[in-house]
Amino acid sequence: MKKKVVLLSAGLLSMSLLLTGCFQKTNTSSNKDTTSSSVAEKNKVYLSSKIKSTNPKNLSTYSVKDLVQYFYNMGSREIGNKSNAVAGTVIADYWKESNIDPYDGKTYYYKFTPKVKMRYDLPGGRKFTFSGEAENIVGKIKGKDSTKAVVLSAHFDTWPGVKGVLDNTSGTAGMMYLANRLKEFYGSEQPPIDIVFAAFNGEEYMLAGSSAFYETLNKDYPNFYNVNLDCIGKKGKALAYNSDNKLSQSLLETVKTYLEAQKVKLSDLNYDDQGTSDHASFLENGKAAIVIGNDLGSKYVHTEKDNELNLDYDEIQKIITGLQNFIVESNGKMY
Repeated sequence: MKKKVVLLSAGLLSMSLLLTGCFQKTNTSSNKDTTSSSVAEKNKVYLSSKIKSTNPKNLSTYSVKDLVQYFYNMGSREIGNKSNAVAGTVIADYWKESNIDPYDGKTYYYKFTPKVKMRYDLPGGRKFTFSGEAENIVGKIKGKDSTKAVVLSAHFDTWPGVKGVLDNTSGTAGMMYLANRLKEFYGSEQPPIDIVFAAFNGEEYMLAGSSAFYETLNKDYPNFYNVNLDCIGKKGKALAYNSDNKLSQSLLETVKTYLEAQKVKLSDLNYDDQGTSDHASFLENGKAAIVIGNDLGSKYVHTEKDNELNLDYDEIQKIITGLQNFIVESNGKMY
């Protein structure tokens, strides 16, 4: 369902049609009153790097299903709330245990401030807006050639008030587990190029986290491309596997062969005809990028239906294996 989104950016009121999340157009608006007490939530803004981790010490042994359940127990993880910050510590702790290095060798936490403000009109007359800093969580396996990188990404924030099992606990857990698998494969050896694992925050807030971190990537790497996971493993549904982006066709077709080898369900639907995700932050800057996401023909995400633990974990494992084989066998090829 396509609805209008109104943005306020740099003091100018503009109108734009933008799809965020897995195939669900959101009802959002923004105007000069978004930060007033009548609209804005006054909850404290939490940052992962500023709270004490209370996670178990064996996170790296968790299966995808275990990770999904762990995130699920936190409730909704909209940008800025405490559960969102706790989720960030889970990702950082998991990577630390898996021997995934911090992106810059020092920290997994990368602050950003959204460039736009929006008001979300939620059921029951509730409203949500966000103001302040948030954090992406980013790790890396350093390669032999650090002028090039493949960026594997997924967003860990959810729609306000929704646990987001499919959107995007599924993609977050899948990307984390894929990082663990790749590190186990390479061990003490270096891959041909850097492998960056970006857990983006604020995807549901106009792709705020990925658009901010793209600027960092662009400074650090002359050459990089993106594979983004957003909504994977919905029972009985195929991946929407198509794109009109010309720069991404080689990447799209190559990854397809690895997914098909694992018998992953694919459809010809163009994901971006229905919704968009963090890969768009790469596409709009002229980088090859694809999204791995389910074909959802009915309203599901951003609703209470996405609070149900009904993922197809066998299908998620197939996707992870296909992507791992692609990364390894690509041997540093760029797209």
